[in-house]
Amino acid sequence: MKHVFLKFPSSRTFLALKDISKVKNLKRNYIFFFDEKRLLKYFDVNLEEWNKKDFCFYAAPSDAGKEITKREGFFNICLCTSKEIIKFFREVVFPTAGLSERDDVDYIYLTEEDAKKSEIIEIPFEFNPLFFIQLGKKLIPVSFSPFSSFSKEIDKKFNGKQVLSFGNESKFTIAYLDKGKVIVTPNFGELESLYQIDAMDLMVNSIMGHMRFKEIIVLKDFNNYSMITDYTRKFREVKSVSHIFSHMANVLFDNKIFNDKVIGIVYDSISYDEGDQIRGSEILYGKLGNLKIAGGWKPVPLPGGDIANIEPWRIALAIIKEVTGKDLNQINLSLVQKLKNNKNYAYIFNAINDGNISYFLSSSMHHIVSALGEILSYTEYTYDYEYFEDLMDQFPEKRIATDYYDIQIVEEDGILYANTCDLFKQVIEDLSRELELMSLIHKIVSSIAITTSSLICKMAQRYKQNKVCLAGQYFKHPHFLSFVSSELEKEGLEVLLPKELPIDDSGVAIGQLLYYCHSQG
Repeated sequence: MKHVFLKFPSSRTFLALKDISKVKNLKRNYIFFFDEKRLLKYFDVNLEEWNKKDFCFYAAPSDAGKEITKREGFFNICLCTSKEIIKFFREVVFPTAGLSERDDVDYIYLTEEDAKKSEIIEIPFEFNPLFFIQLGKKLIPVSFSPFSSFSKEIDKKFNGKQVLSFGNESKFTIAYLDKGKVIVTPNFGELESLYQIDAMDLMVNSIMGHMRFKEIIVLKDFNNYSMITDYTRKFREVKSVSHIFSHMANVLFDNKIFNDKVIGIVYDSISYDEGDQIRGSEILYGKLGNLKIAGGWKPVPLPGGDIANIEPWRIALAIIKEVTGKDLNQINLSLVQKLKNNKNYAYIFNAINDGNISYFLSSSMHHIVSALGEILSYTEYTYDYEYFEDLMDQFPEKRIATDYYDIQIVEEDGILYANTCDLFKQVIEDLSRELELMSLIHKIVSSIAITTSSLICKMAQRYKQNKVCLAGQYFKHPHFLSFVSSELEKEGLEVLLPKELPIDDSGVAIGQLLYYCHSQG
């Protein structure tokens, strides 16, 4: 297949490939299917409930699908059954790529790469702006797509407000108000380079020129170390909005809850609050525009600070030291032994063991799960930093949670916490029993779900409220979402889920805008 680049109406350009082995970045690729039966053969998707056939899904491959994807995990897949789209690909795209009717092309891979001296084909069609997961008979929006922009009507009282929100560097989008609607740009993926900052600047200038902004208010995360923060210094009025509040704002807005106070669970990746503490496993309480932290999981230490984001074994070592109270040299765990004997990490190992290293604190669910993953199955090089998170979906969805850890819930200064160290201590004890890896992962996920339910039941009694929102990136994993939802519903709680606004970080921009506008009245 010849190199052919496809440019979508969003201006995003992708290289079309037939062979997944040639895809450079598996986290930034999409699979387009042109045949419904082939999609159903290769992916675990149920289309019986949906009248609309052109859908974008975040789904896991079947056994047959693993043969073409070459790995487990979840993929972004698009079903294109429109006659016009199929005709365009078969008559324009495939022949340009050197494919004929004899090649029987029912799917292709799209991977984001800079267009080189190859054929660039303009795609004249709009695609669904959202990717979904399936939860029973419900479709849950996971992420904005890179192919199309998104718009949603908003209360008329916000007409005339000139607000531009910059979301998050992960799964970057921009949101702004325009004639009674909030507009969200396509998902631009990870904001990583000065080249992307230049492209963002062109887009911002285009938006501001189109809207004729004058007294613009710019919204961003509290992260003071991001490229977005550096970029927004050029604006006169910049306000920070809590990342976790933005996630919950989307679910409240989706469920038309504007004035009532509700409990919310936000299990997320890495974000900062106004005090530079890392957040991501909080229980919130309040209404749209006025939320507070009411509980969550106790923070874990990050030895050396942000470097632990890419070396979560540091977190694992620090927690092992804390929960055992022993000299790490005396701990007979695979992770500890491998790090102790690795000359590249001897200095850090000794510094953690002796307490001679600076720490940040983090309640991020990403840090908690990554550290657990390192304890269970450490390897020196883990280039996919969502690897341990993805393991949460590698067990049967309908498996019943009969085996779990009893985790203490404590109260400090009026805030309820699940004792994170309890979880780690019991996992470490279980490792000596040599349980099978997936059994341990299932037990951990079950424990998080059941402890979360216990926390929420205490909150429901305290606030006399039975409505609970689920928000944040960790709920993009359907098995985890199913576990937590079912545990809450067993307790008679009403679970509120996203309907149109995505659960991952691509939804942060619109969440910032919604939270800020409603906080202003």
